[in-house]
Formats: sequence, C-alpha cells, structure tokens
Amino acid sequence: MRVGFIGTGRITRRLVRGLDRRAHSIAITRRSESISSELADEDPAIEVVDTARQVVERSETVFVCLAPDVAGEVLAGLSFTTDQAVISVMAGMPLSELRAAVAPADDVSVTIPMPVIEQGGCPLPVFPASASLEALYGERNPVIPVADESALDPFWPVSGTVASLIEELRVVTSWLGERIGDPDAAERYVTHLYGAQFAHLKTDSAGRLDAALHDLSIGGGFNATLRERIEDSGHYGELRAGLDALYERVKTG
Repeated sequence: MRVGFIGTGRITRRLVRGLDRRAHSIAITRRSESISSELADEDPAIEVVDTARQVVERSETVFVCLAPDVAGEVLAGLSFTTDQAVISVMAGMPLSELRAAVAPADDVSVTIPMPVIEQGGCPLPVFPASASLEALYGERNPVIPVADESALDPFWPVSGTVASLIEELRVVTSWLGERIGDPDAAERYVTHLYGAQFAHLKTDSAGRLDAALHDLSIGGGFNATLRERIEDSGHYGELRAGLDALYERVKTG
C-alpha cells in the first residue's frame, strides 16, 4: 500500500516505525525537519516531500497528524480522490468537518494511536471501521471499532491516563531505589513486576480486571492495605474527575 502522512510530529514517527516498511511505500512531509530526517536516515526508502499536496498525490491511504487548529487550513488546499482512505489521529476535529475537508474521499475514519504502536500491541479504537487501518496495523495491534462517533470520544481521555500511571511507577521505583541503594535494580524490578501483570491482563475473557484485583485483595495483605489507603485519600475520585474534565474538553472540541 502507498501510505502518506500529513504532519511529521512525534506520533507520525511512531506510526511510521510501526509499519512493515517492506510491504508499503511511505511518503512524509519534511516538516518537522528533525523527525523527517531521522526517519529517512533510518530507512532511505521513505520519501520525504516538501508539501502535503505531494503526500496526497502519492498515497492510497493518508494519515492526518496535524494540530486541529491548523488542520482545516492545511486540508483546504489539498485535492483528495474518491478512491483514497483518510485516517485522522486528531482529537477535537469532528468527523463531519474532516469529511468536508477531504471530500470527495469518503473512506474517512478517526483513530487514537499511542507511542507504543511502534513496538506493537497498541489498541486502536476507530470510527467508522477502517479496512486500511486493519490492513496496515491490525496484525500487531488490536483494532477496536466502535458504534458511533460519540462512542469514540471517551477513549481520548483514557488515552491521557498513561503519563500519570508512569509517574506513579516512577514514584514506586524511586521509593524502592532509595531503600535498596540500587536505582537500576529498583527500576528493573518495578517494570518487570507491572509488565508481567499487564501482559497477564491481555486476554479475551470478560471481567479480567475484577479477577486480577480479586487475586490481590487478600484481607490485610500488602496490596489490599495500600489500595484501601489510596482509596481513602480520594485519589481514585480525583482520577474520575480528571477523566470527566478531559471528556468535556473533547466534546466541546
């Protein structure tokens, strides 16, 4: 497949690295210069072009990886065709506006990639379902079609929880490192501990989180005691409030 990326920021870098570059030809815009040069150095077969128009001309599937406040202006100057697929990774641009901007292309969808897509295993909620997204990334990443555009909105706030979770792991790692005098061993232990637990959760069974929590909820045990203390502090309520605030932001664009 001929795949193009309009906008060359950090998420484009991850998306490009997550592709099977032996199976697809890739065109990216030169801006940002540092990222486009980095990708071209990694794989000289990647075509770096000067304009978004050139990306569109060279591509069957076009990823729109722009800031929403400039997307309308950039897309307005481009000529899409009916046989092209367009996939947006932008929060805050309604699908109706995106479709109007890329008409007459009508295979238009929105998804939410995270940096881990570079390694694979990144869940990709999408609306509407996209055969192109499935073909490009579905072998290594679970593609999750949702019922309608409003059902996609809550996924954006949840995608914003990753940094805070990593910060919690940093706190745990720092605490352990200070007490054993070996920061490297502390980080190795914590990342493997959580990595193994999260890998265990990647099953197709319903109620997997409840089952995992039940296994750890031995009365008076370390996990149960700490969870109760954090719950009493109001932390989980603050988490829900933060998600609600991000959700309102998504809904208002």
